[in-house]
Amino acid sequence: MYDIKELIQSCKDIKVLYVEDDVTVREQFHGLISIIFESIEMVVDGLEAIKKLEVNEYDLVITDISMPNVDGIELIEWINNRIENQKIIITSAYDAKEYLMKSTVSNVDGHLFKPVNMNALKEVLFKVAKDLKL
Repeated sequence: MYDIKELIQSCKDIKVLYVEDDVTVREQFHGLISIIFESIEMVVDGLEAIKKLEVNEYDLVITDISMPNVDGIELIEWINNRIENQKIIITSAYDAKEYLMKSTVSNVDGHLFKPVNMNALKEVLFKVAKDLKL
């Protein structure tokens, strides 16, 4: 399996934008990923994420699907129309095929279902880190 020290080494320079509207989930997941990433900006919905993406560059966007104002699918579509090769991971409590179909079409690099499993997280992050280094 994946070693956490190796994951931290692979991901330490990756700049992350984390998008989550639920305060408890946001704080818990931030606590988890802050062990792995040194640079994480957090916003509460897709609209705030768009404002950040208009003025900043991120290596990775981690976004929830169901959010007020601009949801995760709309955010991903906005990114795909404006930012070439943006790495995106979806976190969602939804396991409905509809969301998976939409996100697959939207060029997403990984899916994490809540509550996030650490092994699944490590697997997706290793893949993204490898892709970013190519």
